[in-house]
Amino acid sequence: MSLRTDKVNSLLAAELNTALAKELGGGDTFATVLSVETSADLRHAACWVSVIPDTDSAWQSVEDVRPDLQRHLAGRLELKRTPVIALRRDRSGTHAGRITEILKR
Repeated sequence: MSLRTDKVNSLLAAELNTALAKELGGGDTFATVLSVETSADLRHAACWVSVIPDTDSAWQSVEDVRPDLQRHLAGRLELKRTPVIALRRDRSGTHAGRITEILKR
């Protein structure tokens, strides 16, 4: 990955975390962007999101605000093109908890 792509990934993650806090604020769902992987041409970005609680309805809340997140990025980024974001559900925390429980037995 290039230095530019790394910078764009960091910028996208920060902006998306800000927008998620604003869009989901006051509700029972909390979401955090853990990482962003932008394509080489900067047209697409896969965004790995952790959701608390890790339920399908909470994830649906995050999916529902995706267009608002896209608009937020378009207004805040100073890039030639705003990357089209694809939200990916990160379940590493849930898996780590299950592994810890198994190891405690």
